[in-house]
Formats: sequence, structure tokens, C-alpha cells
Amino acid sequence: MRIDGQDITRLDGKALQQRRQRIGMVFQHFNLLKSRTVVSNVRFPLELAKP
Repeated sequence: MRIDGQDITRLDGKALQQRRQRIGMVFQHFNLLKSRTVVSNVRFPLELAKP
């Protein structure tokens, strides 16, 4: 798979993790967690990504 001309399947763990931090996705179908508010659902991936 190439992103901006770079074959990301050849990246090692650290390089792949750094590259993934610069990639965003927009899902066509999404599921909000019922136990969280909308704002909390939006913040949730950011909480998981904290080093």
C-alpha cells in the first residue's frame, strides 16, 4: 500500500507508528459509544493515541 508515494508495508514498527499518526480516516458508518457523550466519543481516539 502506498501513501504519498511511500510503500508503508515496508516500514518497521516505529516508522509505521509515526506514519499512522499522520493518517486520518472518515468512516461511512460509525458507531458512537453509548456510555460517552458526542464530545467524549470524538476525544476517545486521541486518548488512545497518547504516548
